[in-house]
Amino acid sequence: VKAMNHRNVWLSRVFRAAVTLLPVSLQGTCAFHASSIACIQSLKNYKHSNPLRDIPTHPNKLSLRTGRLRMNLGNEAISREENISANREVLETIYKEAAKDFASRDSNVEVSLEVPMNWWTSVVVPRLKEIVKTAEIKKEDVIFEVGSGPGTLLKYICEEESTNVDNVYAVDLCEEMVDIVEERFPDVNTLLADFLELSKGSLPNMQKGVDVIFFNSVISTFTDLQDPLKVSASLLNPGGRVVVSHPLGSPFVSEMKKSMEELYLNDLPAVDQLQLLVKHLPLKVDKFVSEDELYIARLVQRPYHALEKVMCMRGDVASGWGRGGKKLGIPTANLPESMFADALREVQTGVYLGWAQIGGVSKKSVKAVVNVGYSPTFVGAENREKVVEAHLLEKFENDFYGKEMRLMLTGFLRPETKFDSFPELLEAIHKDIENSREALDTEEFSVLSAHPFLQETSDYEAWQQIAYDDAVKAAGRC
Repeated sequence: VKAMNHRNVWLSRVFRAAVTLLPVSLQGTCAFHASSIACIQSLKNYKHSNPLRDIPTHPNKLSLRTGRLRMNLGNEAISREENISANREVLETIYKEAAKDFASRDSNVEVSLEVPMNWWTSVVVPRLKEIVKTAEIKKEDVIFEVGSGPGTLLKYICEEESTNVDNVYAVDLCEEMVDIVEERFPDVNTLLADFLELSKGSLPNMQKGVDVIFFNSVISTFTDLQDPLKVSASLLNPGGRVVVSHPLGSPFVSEMKKSMEELYLNDLPAVDQLQLLVKHLPLKVDKFVSEDELYIARLVQRPYHALEKVMCMRGDVASGWGRGGKKLGIPTANLPESMFADALREVQTGVYLGWAQIGGVSKKSVKAVVNVGYSPTFVGAENREKVVEAHLLEKFENDFYGKEMRLMLTGFLRPETKFDSFPELLEAIHKDIENSREALDTEEFSVLSAHPFLQETSDYEAWQQIAYDDAVKAAGRC
């Protein structure tokens, strides 16, 4: 609008190109797209009447920062679905008009964007290709592009030599944009869905998870940057990658955030901010490029993550059922069921990693893999209550039944699983051991081996949860 008021034609063209690069956000924010498309229409000076004139004004504020589009009406709230339905006719008019413009973008950039063709082909396209290369796509990879819009990046994902187009999914909440993708890329799968509501169980016609997830020019439109990363972590297969990118870079997004704050809710995260966002997720920042005119961050799936609250427990080692050592060759030290039955009620069953100290036996903290749960693979002999079974990653010459064991669970590996056979269970346990060794050797977890709770002379309670950051600070003072 400022560009129009000042008749700054070049600025209006750049602005139009920028908005066109932005795919549809997947937070249900049709209002976002109505406003951005309305801007495009104004800048392009469409001759038809503006359908936005017919939208009735309402004194109540439309909240766009909730991650779910809701209109505040006193104590009542109109759901996103109801709100979309109420404006469907208007939105369809806008989308259909804008769709024609979006669809022709790559085939006739100079006409549709009114920007120099050589700028698009020599500057933007190489950046889009570099973004795709960053994912290191393999033939068997299942690929999601979140907020695919009309297929700006999708075009180059499909053109990548190692891409199997049958395994590519364009995910978008906007039906009109999905229609464009289906017309332009008939071999690509489309998902008309809110990405934040996806889970492995909800993915249609998919027998496994996802290997690569792209967020191109869309991450800044999420209310909470951690939300899409949490969902990504839950969908990724082992070794999966997430690529967060913008072909015009962080400074551009920051400037757009000032002028279009309803659309750009966040700046692109710096590397330290990104590391904090995934601190308690099974993801790690593997590559980071933030230049004036290009932003690429690659995150890779890792098989463990730090707990937000570490769990400390101590008690005398009790005799178990002999299943770990005798049946599987993986001896465990068990803590009495009765001591932690109430405390463990809200604790997720699964396999954890951490540190252990055996009073009078181990002079230092030793690495441990710990199962908290019911041992469901032992059909007919499952635990009646959640049991803590620790396998210590150090050999001891003698048993230590009756000795006090202090356990600090610092990270999570996987949920407890009922395997079809003991060989499958054993294979998973050995993988857990390998992953635990790797994790506990990193500074993120090794620092906690010096926590005062693990010292024999400490007087901590038998059960306690401590915020991870507080635990690290306490360990650093030892």
